[in-house]
Amino acid sequence: MTQELSTPNARSSPIDWLFGELYGMYGNQFMDKFRSGHIVDDVDTGIENMKIVWTEKIRSRRMTMGGLKRGLSACDRVKFPPSWSEFLELCQPSVDPMKAYYEAVAGVQARAAGDMGTWSHPAIYWAAMPLAFDLGTQSYSQIKGRWERALAEQMDRGEWEPIRIPTLQIEGCCWRSQAEIGAYSLVSKYP
Repeated sequence: MTQELSTPNARSSPIDWLFGELYGMYGNQFMDKFRSGHIVDDVDTGIENMKIVWTEKIRSRRMTMGGLKRGLSACDRVKFPPSWSEFLELCQPSVDPMKAYYEAVAGVQARAAGDMGTWSHPAIYWAAMPLAFDLGTQSYSQIKGRWERALAEQMDRGEWEPIRIPTLQIEGCCWRSQAEIGAYSLVSKYP
């Protein structure tokens, strides 16, 4: 699922390409956020340090070139150059809570039938699982607040475990309801 980072310009590193794109969008306003004024070998150490920090954060989160491009595209809506945390947020896919709710309902129903379900984003799955019963019994307006909180919490995590394979549930063969057990005991007592 994770693709290797490669840049449109093969001569530059991915971080040089990213900083170049952000510099192209914001000019010195972006670079001034990191510039230290301490120059070693014609390179500003503050900018080089931030490139190292951003590179490590990108690698540790296993971000893809698609995610970085999504963040750059989202910068079109941002007036000022982003900090790391702002850029990270811009890289996240946007999810409409109502659409995600209906996807979660369908996914929970599919899982009850033993299927994986269709999940456009793992955060939707992980938000849905603790609310699975309520998703099957309540309308969107009834669960809206809890659903939006659960989804927002999951989206804020930034990384998720893989979606689990559903477990099969054994139905009927050995289980009886209390009413059936009570009726059976009455019939066996009075032949």
